[in-house]
Amino acid sequence: PVMSTTVGQLSPKQKLRRMTRETLKAFGLNEIVTYTLISEEEMKTALSPLGEAIPLAMPMSENRKYIRASLLNSVLTSVQYNEAHQNTDNLLFEISKVYAKEKEEERLAVVLDGNVQNDPLHKINEAGDFYALKGILMTWLNRCGFNDARITVRPNTTDVEHFHPYRSAEILLDRKPLGLFGELHPSYAKKYDLKRVTYAELSLDVVNETSASKVKFVPIDRYPSISRDIALVVDREVTAEEMLKIINSTGKKLVRKSEVFDIYEGEHVEAGKKSVALRITYQASDHTLNDEEVRTVHDAILEKLKEKLSADLRS
Repeated sequence: PVMSTTVGQLSPKQKLRRMTRETLKAFGLNEIVTYTLISEEEMKTALSPLGEAIPLAMPMSENRKYIRASLLNSVLTSVQYNEAHQNTDNLLFEISKVYAKEKEEERLAVVLDGNVQNDPLHKINEAGDFYALKGILMTWLNRCGFNDARITVRPNTTDVEHFHPYRSAEILLDRKPLGLFGELHPSYAKKYDLKRVTYAELSLDVVNETSASKVKFVPIDRYPSISRDIALVVDREVTAEEMLKIINSTGKKLVRKSEVFDIYEGEHVEAGKKSVALRITYQASDHTLNDEEVRTVHDAILEKLKEKLSADLRS
């Protein structure tokens, strides 16, 4: 008899898990599998819980009383164990589900404890800090098919119990909350006998439910660009994101790129202020810009920065 054949293939979730593992292992991280049962105290300090925790009907231990609602405690316990046995530079990740009553979510946890690069011979010593973790996460999302324009990183204002208030951030994908990452709050890390640890916990379900970007090819620019560097004095509370948004929106027709390359506080800068150095690149797609065109847009940007943020050119 003739039988039809079925070609096996990976589901979207399986493809995402595989891509995640490949990317993180390429950065030198090791995958771990930790306990899914936690204590009541750990349940109360869960990071971004889904809802009401699920208790076991007949727990065999007070330390294994609830099904975990976050990966944080389990992962930190693993790091604590390694540190206690003189295993330093723990670069770890875990892919697992968390649970609440009538809810579940698959999450990714990443922890950097120590150095991401440690090569005494070549004098390379790179700490696993906020920026190292951000770079890993951005690369992972890019490989999953999301360009930088769809990824938003903004200061963390939602959880300063687990995270350092000034060294952590919230990450969004197409404006949907994806999770939190950054340096753990010193007092929280101390509970696990740890010092400076960076951690991320993100929802793989959100990534899986979001369509990847379509690859678009554009021709190489035919006309030259013109760059202008400026140094502006603003209040310390003003963020680089606010400044870049004003620059890009005011000069959207001609501004091809804007970036911060230096921030300075100290001598010759008023107390409570900071100097932010920016590079703005101007370019047109259909002709070569002249100085007058650039000057008009550049002056409009400076005027808008002064109006919105009270920014002054640093002399």
